[in-house]
Amino acid sequence: MNVQTYTPFPFIMESAKGSWVYDKEGNKYLDLYGGHAVSLLGHSPDALVDAIEEQGRKLYFYSALGNIEIRDEAAKKLISFANCNLKKVFFCNSGAEANENALKLALQKTKRDKLIGFKGGWHGRTLLCMSVTDDPTWHASMPKWFGPTDFCTLNDKSSLNKIDEKTAAVIIEPIQSMSGVNVASIDFLKALKARCKEVGAWLILDEIQTGLSRTGVPFVSSIINPDMATSAKGLASGYPLGALLMSDEIEISSGDLGSTFGGGPMAMAALSATLSILPGADKNAALVEEELRSGLKSPILTEVKGKGCLLGLKLTKKAKDIQSVLIEKGFLTGTSGDPFVLRLLPPITISKDEVRLFIKAFNETFPLAS
Repeated sequence: MNVQTYTPFPFIMESAKGSWVYDKEGNKYLDLYGGHAVSLLGHSPDALVDAIEEQGRKLYFYSALGNIEIRDEAAKKLISFANCNLKKVFFCNSGAEANENALKLALQKTKRDKLIGFKGGWHGRTLLCMSVTDDPTWHASMPKWFGPTDFCTLNDKSSLNKIDEKTAAVIIEPIQSMSGVNVASIDFLKALKARCKEVGAWLILDEIQTGLSRTGVPFVSSIINPDMATSAKGLASGYPLGALLMSDEIEISSGDLGSTFGGGPMAMAALSATLSILPGADKNAALVEEELRSGLKSPILTEVKGKGCLLGLKLTKKAKDIQSVLIEKGFLTGTSGDPFVLRLLPPITISKDEVRLFIKAFNETFPLAS
């Protein structure tokens, strides 16, 4: 039997198209969550489906032993889209795998053994990722498997003194989505970069949720220029794919990295199609944020957190309860580590009319006092 790792939505999902999901009874739901921020361009965009079908009929799979032109083309497109100092790409299958390899490389190449994460940070379920994820229960359950790790505080420059000459790498999410949509200021990220450079530690930006125009810019890395950045989630619009982007200064030797399915031709076709659709979508993400900030008016809403299409609604009521009510109204949203923050991770192609449907339903369901 299938192991349930999450509590699923209370209906059988039958199909999906664009911003909408349909159940077996024909009911439709506006998807403002996208399966953990994955459906970046909505569900089953025609250009993506066509690209995957065409590639599947041509060359369905070969590992990295195969010299495949579409892989090189996709890497060049991703580097160009990121538009920063990161000029090399390693393809893998997930965000956790990308983060794991970034942390592993830092430990190997710097020959240091200390890692730094951030309070509220979340980076995945592999061992190195768990060590820099702020989850005390994980750390207590597997203490002897984790090396020296410490945690700084988001937007607190005084906490950066924990980063020292023993530190191999620091990993940070520009927006901590899982813990409640906490935004790192650009000023803080620049101070973090300066501290890492001062002591010789590598800076890794975990852009698994913030990348690919979701926050209104292609990648936050284009502003900060870290040593490495990781990407996944919407990277191939739902086809499993992760990527580790690296600066040219990082030397990779044979055997340092490897992934049987990483960079497979089907994933590369999905990535290339995604990148061909994305130009200009950053502007729509910014418009979605503006529409939601100006339109949502309810006594249960105290703050709209985040950027672009990665937003958190700070509520006076438990987010889980509000999520359940919204499902009944035909809207899919997400919860977070903060029980009072409801997450909105809609496709960045969502229309203004669709956003306004949600605003109207939210305001009418949780109205202002008369």
